[in-house]
Amino acid sequence: MIPAVRKNVRVILNADDYALSQGISTSIVELLGKRRISGISAMTASPYWHDHGPWLRPFLDQADIGIHFTLTEIEPLGPVSSIAAKGKPAIFSDVFRRSIASRIDAEDIRRELKRQWEAFRDVLGTQPSHVDGHQHIHQLPVIRDAVIETVASLSPKGGTYVRACVDRPTAILGRRVGVARAFALAYFGREFRLRAKARGVMTNSGFSGLYDLSGRAPYISFFTKFLIGLRPRSVILCHPGNPDQGYRDDPIAAARTSEYEGLSAGMIETLLLQHNISLGRFCEIS
Repeated sequence: MIPAVRKNVRVILNADDYALSQGISTSIVELLGKRRISGISAMTASPYWHDHGPWLRPFLDQADIGIHFTLTEIEPLGPVSSIAAKGKPAIFSDVFRRSIASRIDAEDIRRELKRQWEAFRDVLGTQPSHVDGHQHIHQLPVIRDAVIETVASLSPKGGTYVRACVDRPTAILGRRVGVARAFALAYFGREFRLRAKARGVMTNSGFSGLYDLSGRAPYISFFTKFLIGLRPRSVILCHPGNPDQGYRDDPIAAARTSEYEGLSAGMIETLLLQHNISLGRFCEIS
């Protein structure tokens, strides 16, 4: 019997943290120009956003350009008093504890996401293709409902999707990389996806790209594993970039460099072809 040929699977390879520093932004723009990625998530709260944002205009019809909703690491655009003092970024561990204890003001979150949405629209003149969260904070209790409700109200025709960091257990186990973290994110991602669906907000069908971010092993050595078990409209997460003095304390600097080098190389295209996977935009994939 002749084995069946696997149907081509189209997925979104999405680079996070755009506008965190110039080195990261210029690297992502270069990868967009080479069509090595098909989506980016921008930190519109970053002080670099208004300078770096216009660089994305040529790619609005080529890639998913969305918001990387940010409450931690950099200062929000406005006061979010229930998670941090005015003028200071929140710390993830504090946000996590407050969300679990329901000690976050949902209105705080809605206002800040609206500010970051407006910053996106001010620069690019359109609504974001998607919303996700820096350090995946968008999936946490209280924050998740505020995010879903805000996206539903600002994108009433359903053009903006949200990222659910969840995949099937068989796919996670089959990749054999980042397994513990994938299951931890899926714990929150499963509920996030259910709530988004109930509100009529679209989500991706799968999530991959997790590993230890140490940079000790070449990124290319993980990439084949990320392709296991993907379904159409899955998101593969990545963080490519050349960290620079604009972000001196980057904890994943080595991983960013390794990812940038790996995605710049032609081997990525070969691996995608071997697995009958291609890159695309969410709206183009059925």
